[in-house]
This record gives sequence, C-alpha cells and structure tokens, in this order.
Amino acid sequence: MSLAQNRAGGPARIVSRVVVAAGIVLAAAFGYALNPTAPAAPRVPSSPATCPPPPSVVPRATQALRPQAPPRPTPQAAPVAAPPASDEGERAHRKEQSRVLMKLLRDRIGAAKRLAHATTPEAIANEVDLYLQGWGDAVMLGAPELTEELAAEVEQAMCSQDVEDGQLVVLTRALGYVPELANQQGLECLLARQNEDFVTWSALDAWSASAHRFEPSETLARLELNARDGRTLDRLRAIRSPQARADQEQE
Repeated sequence: MSLAQNRAGGPARIVSRVVVAAGIVLAAAFGYALNPTAPAAPRVPSSPATCPPPPSVVPRATQALRPQAPPRPTPQAAPVAAPPASDEGERAHRKEQSRVLMKLLRDRIGAAKRLAHATTPEAIANEVDLYLQGWGDAVMLGAPELTEELAAEVEQAMCSQDVEDGQLVVLTRALGYVPELANQQGLECLLARQNEDFVTWSALDAWSASAHRFEPSETLARLELNARDGRTLDRLRAIRSPQARADQEQE
C-alpha cells in the first residue's frame, strides 16, 4: 500500500477503534446491570480507625447471647359466670345440710345415753344442753337460711314413733335456743300422746315460748281437759295467760 493511501485511511481506522472500545464499555455496563451480583473489582480495605463498622451490624452469634425480652401475655377473655343454681337445687342442698345438722345432734344424744348416770330423758337432755346451745348458735349465726328445712326435720322427728324420749326433750329445748324452728304441728304430735311426763312438759314450755305464733289448738284444749298433774296444769295456764307466761319466764 502506498503512503498516500495509508494516510488517507488512518482516520477511518481510529474512528472504528473508538467505536469498538465504546461498544465494549457499554456491553460491560449493560451486563453489570443485568447481573449486579457479579464480583466487583477488589477494593483495598481501609484501616479500622478510619472506617469503623456500622454499629447496627452485630454478628448473629452476639445477638444470640443477648437476653430476650419475655413474650407479652396474650389477653385472656373474662371468665363467664356460672349460671345461678335453680331453686330446686338450692332447696335440695339446704335439705341435705339440715340432715347433716340433725345427724350431729343425734350423735351427741347417742353419746350422752351411754353415760352411766344418764338414765332418764331429763338427764340425757342435761348432758346435751351445753352442746345444744352451741348447735343453736351455729345455726343462727352461720346458717340462718337453713331454718325452714331444719324446722321440717325437727317436725318429722317429733311426729315419728321411733324417736326416743331423750331425743324429743332435746328437740323441744332446741326450740328455745332457735325459736325459728318451732313448729306447731310437731309440738301437737308430742301433746297428742296425752302423757303427763317430762316430754309433755318440755313441749308445753316450747309452746309457751312461741304461743303468739300458733293458732288455737284442739290438741291443747283436750290435754287441758284431761290433765291432772299440777306441772301440766301450771304450764297450760301459762300458755293461756300472757301475764302468767311472763311470770313463769322470770322464775
């Protein structure tokens, strides 16, 4: 090739080289955009004094050693209140409790009967009297809602043919400590026996204490007609006369 031709083609070759170089640069830039994870050129690490690590970056092992905050408790729903018990269920429960109280009293009477000197209904009742006072206080102070069911238990015992005289005397005395247990039907069952004995006198004493609550009684009138013992007549007069009853209570 001649010198003239070489000089004429020089600029064209330079332009083509520039175009090729520019294409290589653009291709490299385009490839990095498509694959940013490609390894970059190595950088010279700087010294720790000039470029400290960011404080927010903590190794995972160090994070595991940090105390973890306790989890917040999950709010619990308020407990649903139990539905109120039915009247029949409450009545059955009170009746059962009344039977328990009566059993405790009968057990105490049975223990008193085993004493050598407790040979009469009065002696048995005297032995139980101190316990009976506490029994009455427990009913009045601790379970006054049981008086209705307990009065029914007392009436059933007074009208039973299988209850001994000692227990009957104790029950009539119980009416003095717990007047709410007084039941006209139960006392009439005792007075209908038409016996002038310690059971009858105890029943008349209990009747006298609650006479203002009772209706006129044919059983009481019949006993008054047939009575011969002065202790029976005195108690019957006290029932008929409020003043005589007050005098008897003072004695």
